[in-house]
Amino acid sequence: MARSIAFAAVLSGLALALIHPALAQNGRPPPPTSTSTRPPPIKLEQPTSTATQAPIKIGKPAPTPTPTPKPVGAEGLKGVDINKMIDAALKMPMQPSVYQWEAGQGTVQLQPAATHLCVLTGVSGNFRGAGERVELNMDMAAAGGPRYVLRGSSGQGQLRAHAVCVRKDRFTPAITADNSRIMHSAQPLMIHFGCSTARKAFTKLGPDYGYFVREFGGKFDGLGDFVRTSGNSLYVSACAGYAAGSASAIHMIESGPVKYLGPTGRTTDDRVARFYATLDNPAPGKANITPVSLATPDRMLVPVSQALCGLAEVGGRFNGYGEAAEIVMTTFNGELYWKAQISNGLAGSGVTMAVRCIARDQR
Repeated sequence: MARSIAFAAVLSGLALALIHPALAQNGRPPPPTSTSTRPPPIKLEQPTSTATQAPIKIGKPAPTPTPTPKPVGAEGLKGVDINKMIDAALKMPMQPSVYQWEAGQGTVQLQPAATHLCVLTGVSGNFRGAGERVELNMDMAAAGGPRYVLRGSSGQGQLRAHAVCVRKDRFTPAITADNSRIMHSAQPLMIHFGCSTARKAFTKLGPDYGYFVREFGGKFDGLGDFVRTSGNSLYVSACAGYAAGSASAIHMIESGPVKYLGPTGRTTDDRVARFYATLDNPAPGKANITPVSLATPDRMLVPVSQALCGLAEVGGRFNGYGEAAEIVMTTFNGELYWKAQISNGLAGSGVTMAVRCIARDQR
């Protein structure tokens, strides 16, 4: 503490010495000298003005904005029975639209792919070779976006095809809006040698896809000639010399395996979901497919209000309009049903078909 007081005293002395040497010696101001004069008068000046601050405005506080209502979502649906909402949606009519193409006609424009699903539902006529072909495809350059088209070619006077379109929002949950996933096997799988069968597997696609025949062409002259979809594969067989076929795939989103309505009821098993129809005996290897005999009145498939049905297989002898494999709508017991019907104009033609029906309710 003493060192601190001493150090402070030294600093005070140094400060006085700098201010006035004499004052530093005895601590008193120096005596006046004869030459001293009056100190100059002190000039009083106006204080420098400072910038005027802007007046502070006092008013009412800004009103609190009203929160924007949230869109209906998980919170908005709290307490709502989702199944009841789906049931209400399923009561809306399917309202399928039916389209036809026939030999000599140009391309038939169907519905937009963004809002509809379309499947091939019938073929008939004279399929004699490479010049005969019918096809359900998609026009990616159509005005307004990709659109389904039904078209074909023929060197014969008799050839036609049918297709059906329904709205995607008639299915719950909704079916794919991704147009690139709807069509597969853009190039037809063709066979034109011996009595053999070609197979194309869509290995990257799982059980959440439903497959349908979308192209049918060539020479069909008996049971050895067919185009078939089974599982995730396309089969084309040509004993008559030439056959061509391709498949479409409909993708079910957010629902897992596709749910079908088959002869045994609701199922996710593609094999047992098919309705198989023929007026002749089934070809070898088809024993696992539940037959639907069209020789009896039991020709109905499923109610139109419950599913969409399309061709899963077509084969046999097609020698004119007397040979046909078609899915049509008809009234049965007061309700609209899908019905599979085939016709053979010649004995032993052996027209065959398999039908696959996708359930509207995919829960």
